[in-house]
Amino acid sequence: MVGIPNDWLSTDLKGRPRSHAVVRDARETPAENNRRRHAQVCEINRAGRFAGAGDVPPPVLNRHTAMVATANAATGSFAVEMLDRSRDDAMPEVVARRALRAAA
Repeated sequence: MVGIPNDWLSTDLKGRPRSHAVVRDARETPAENNRRRHAQVCEINRAGRFAGAGDVPPPVLNRHTAMVATANAATGSFAVEMLDRSRDDAMPEVVARRALRAAA
Protein backbone atom coordinates (compact mmCIF):
# COMPACT_ATOMS: atom_id res chain seq x y z
CA MET A 1 0.00 0.00 0.00
CA VAL A 2 1.40 3.40 -0.91
CA GLY A 3 0.35 6.88 0.18
CA ILE A 4 1.33 9.89 -1.89
CA PRO A 5 0.76 13.53 -0.92
CA ASN A 6 0.02 15.92 -3.74
CA ASP A 7 3.10 17.89 -4.72
CA TRP A 8 2.36 20.86 -6.94
CA LEU A 9 5.55 22.80 -6.25
CA SER A 10 7.68 22.28 -9.31
CA THR A 11 9.36 24.44 -11.91
CA ASP A 12 7.47 22.87 -14.83
CA LEU A 13 3.95 23.67 -13.52
CA LYS A 14 2.57 27.19 -13.74
CA GLY A 15 1.02 28.75 -10.68
CA ARG A 16 2.01 29.76 -7.21
CA PRO A 17 2.03 28.05 -3.82
CA ARG A 18 -1.01 28.80 -1.71
CA SER A 19 -0.74 29.85 1.90
CA HIS A 20 -0.16 27.15 4.49
CA ALA A 21 -2.90 24.58 4.81
CA VAL A 22 -2.23 24.29 8.53
CA VAL A 23 -0.21 27.13 10.03
CA ARG A 24 2.24 25.76 12.57
CA ASP A 25 4.99 28.29 12.03
CA ALA A 26 4.51 31.48 10.03
CA ARG A 27 8.20 31.24 9.02
CA GLU A 28 7.65 27.89 7.25
CA THR A 29 7.66 28.30 3.47
CA PRO A 30 5.24 26.37 1.24
CA ALA A 31 8.22 24.34 -0.03
CA GLU A 32 9.19 23.37 3.54
CA ASN A 33 5.56 22.48 4.30
CA ASN A 34 5.53 20.33 1.15
CA ARG A 35 8.73 18.52 2.17
CA ARG A 36 7.38 17.91 5.69
CA ARG A 37 4.10 16.47 4.34
CA HIS A 38 6.05 14.24 1.95
CA ALA A 39 8.27 12.97 4.79
CA GLN A 40 5.21 12.20 6.94
CA VAL A 41 3.59 10.14 4.18
CA CYS A 42 6.86 8.25 3.62
CA GLU A 43 6.92 7.38 7.33
CA ILE A 44 3.28 6.19 7.23
CA ASN A 45 4.19 3.96 4.28
CA ARG A 46 7.29 2.54 6.00
CA ALA A 47 5.22 1.74 9.08
CA GLY A 48 2.64 -0.07 6.92
CA ARG A 49 -0.26 1.62 8.66
CA PHE A 50 -1.93 3.56 5.84
CA ALA A 51 -5.58 2.54 5.55
CA GLY A 52 -7.34 5.84 4.94
CA ALA A 53 -8.01 9.35 6.20
CA GLY A 54 -7.89 8.24 9.84
CA ASP A 55 -4.20 7.45 9.41
CA VAL A 56 -3.31 10.79 7.86
CA PRO A 57 -1.96 13.41 10.30
CA PRO A 58 -1.92 17.19 9.78
CA PRO A 59 -0.48 18.87 7.79
CA VAL A 60 -0.89 16.05 5.24
CA LEU A 61 -4.58 16.07 6.11
CA ASN A 62 -5.57 19.71 5.97
CA ARG A 63 -8.61 21.87 5.35
CA HIS A 64 -8.09 21.55 1.58
CA THR A 65 -8.07 17.71 1.55
CA ALA A 66 -10.96 16.42 -0.54
CA MET A 67 -10.06 12.78 -1.19
CA VAL A 68 -7.94 10.00 0.29
CA ALA A 69 -7.39 6.82 -1.73
CA THR A 70 -5.64 3.57 -0.89
CA ALA A 71 -4.67 0.75 -3.21
CA ASN A 72 -2.96 -2.57 -2.63
CA ALA A 73 -1.90 -4.52 -5.72
CA ALA A 74 -1.04 -7.61 -3.65
CA THR A 75 -4.63 -7.96 -2.40
CA GLY A 76 -6.38 -6.34 -5.35
CA SER A 77 -8.07 -3.81 -3.11
CA PHE A 78 -8.86 -0.15 -3.73
CA ALA A 79 -10.71 2.30 -1.51
CA VAL A 80 -11.50 5.97 -1.84
CA GLU A 81 -12.83 8.32 0.82
CA MET A 82 -14.43 11.67 0.02
CA LEU A 83 -14.00 14.36 2.65
CA ASP A 84 -15.90 17.55 3.42
CA ARG A 85 -15.89 20.21 6.11
CA SER A 86 -18.95 20.93 8.23
CA ARG A 87 -17.66 24.47 8.80
CA ASP A 88 -15.11 26.64 7.02
CA ASP A 89 -12.74 26.49 10.00
CA ALA A 90 -13.08 22.73 10.53
CA MET A 91 -10.87 19.89 9.37
CA PRO A 92 -12.55 17.70 6.75
CA GLU A 93 -14.27 14.48 7.74
CA VAL A 94 -15.06 11.37 5.72
CA VAL A 95 -18.55 11.73 4.22
CA ALA A 96 -18.43 8.78 1.79
CA ARG A 97 -16.29 5.66 1.34
CA ARG A 98 -16.25 3.12 -1.46
CA ALA A 99 -14.12 0.01 -1.59
CA LEU A 100 -13.45 -2.49 -4.36
CA ARG A 101 -11.71 -5.85 -4.31
CA ALA A 102 -10.60 -7.75 -7.39
CA ALA A 103 -12.61 -10.85 -8.23
CA ALA A 104 -10.80 -14.10 -7.59
